[in-house]
Amino acid sequence: MIKLSHARVRRAAVVLVVLLTLPTLWFALRTYGSFELLRSAYQVGAPQTSSIRGWMTLSYVARTYGVDLTALTKGLDLPAETDPNIDLRSAAARSKTSTFDYVERVQRTIAALTGNGVGNGTPRSSGWLAALADKLLSAMLVYGYPILALIQLSGAIGAPVPDGVAGAVAGSLIAQGRMNFIAASLIIVIASVLGDVLGYGMGRVDQP
Repeated sequence: MIKLSHARVRRAAVVLVVLLTLPTLWFALRTYGSFELLRSAYQVGAPQTSSIRGWMTLSYVARTYGVDLTALTKGLDLPAETDPNIDLRSAAARSKTSTFDYVERVQRTIAALTGNGVGNGTPRSSGWLAALADKLLSAMLVYGYPILALIQLSGAIGAPVPDGVAGAVAGSLIAQGRMNFIAASLIIVIASVLGDVLGYGMGRVDQP
């Protein structure tokens, strides 16, 4: 019985190590992708575009980087009637290209619209975790507070969602006047505390 118990402990330890390693590898890949986007931004002569990500919508990119939405849409060879709330990942899928290539294309377009040079970058693909994170952040740009609350709540419970990035995006939206500082702050605090309480409760339920 004792040997069996030890075997179970070892298996549980292995599973725990694997579960902790996978998110670490995911974040490492995300970090590498961020480096590649930074290098691409410098190559096109517009380093400020290094923060562009696939979850961003056209309207958000135009507003954040100070370019005309119509000019951006035209520069990306998109139809004039394109929904400004479409995210770059979806636009890339419609163009049958990778998200990285499309973000790089957006960087070049912004560089051209702001009078900077152009260049080339390196393509990269992302996994389902990155796709999920991008979808959540993109939804936050469109729906605002409810998605912010969902991300913060899920992140506090322990789900692999971009709760930290969501807070930064909320700050950007507040600066643009699209969110209220007090409302967003209350949502982040309440959702985070509620998530911690739920996580604690789930841990208590698992106890014998």
